[in-house]
Formats: sequence, C-alpha cells, structure tokens
Amino acid sequence: MVRVGLAIFTAAVISGCTITEMKMAHDNPLDRIFDSGSFRYVLTAESSVNNATLTWGSVFYTDGNGKVTELSTSEIQINGVAQLQYTATAPSQTDINTVKNKGALAYPTPPYTLPNAGPGSFTTTSAGFKGYYILRLDYKYDGKTGTLYSNFVAVQ
Repeated sequence: MVRVGLAIFTAAVISGCTITEMKMAHDNPLDRIFDSGSFRYVLTAESSVNNATLTWGSVFYTDGNGKVTELSTSEIQINGVAQLQYTATAPSQTDINTVKNKGALAYPTPPYTLPNAGPGSFTTTSAGFKGYYILRLDYKYDGKTGTLYSNFVAVQ
C-alpha cells in the first residue's frame, strides 16, 4: 500500500512539472552571456548615480569534447589589444557583426586597458559613464592567436 501511494505521489509530482527549454547557443552579443567561439568571457555592471562598476571573470574554454575549462592567465595571454571598450550609443548591426566576426570595433579611446586575461574590474569616475561596454581580448592560447569579445553591457 505504501509503494502504491508513493508511486501515485511521484507520478503526480512529475506530471505537474513544467519543462523549460533554454537556448544553449548565444549568437547575439547583447545576450547576458555571449559565447565567442569556444571561449566565454562575461562582463557585468552595477551602476549608481555617480558611476558604474564593471566586473569580469576568467576566460572559459570549451574543447571539442564539450569539456569546459577555466583558463589561468598563464594559459591564455594577451597578444595585442586587451581593453574595456565603450560607446555612448547602442551597438549597431555593424558593431554586432564585427563582434561575431572577431574584427576591430571602431570605438573611441577605451576607458581601461586590461593588465592580463584574468578577472578584473573597473569603476568609472564621472557622471558620463552611461552607455555600452564590451571587453576585447586579442589572445594567445595553446599556440594559436585570435580575438574574442565579451557580451555588451548597457549601463543606463
């Protein structure tokens, strides 16, 4: 009797669950998390009346077998540009395509140059901080070079 009751309870719980599908491919750099090829570099921001603090973590790499590895700064190194980039206007379709194709964004002087490919943060010091931010990293990893971007972050 207990087994039958437990089976009925389990079936009721399972049938009451909602299955939610989550999109695994992040092909829009305006998404909260954006995959740049096999790499993931996530930028977040918190703002107040006077400034914004932007933070980012390590670069993560997904190999051909689907294994995800957090890369140390000795594994992935800067090989050219490593910047937090800024624009006051919303990214255009051209900007989005540039990010997808790992090209160079034509943004004005960056507010911050990254000292390494690891975690970091930057706090703006003026009231003119509102706009759109993205990390660009020209890297060297496992004998290969390339460019990767984080997601765009809007600070309003």
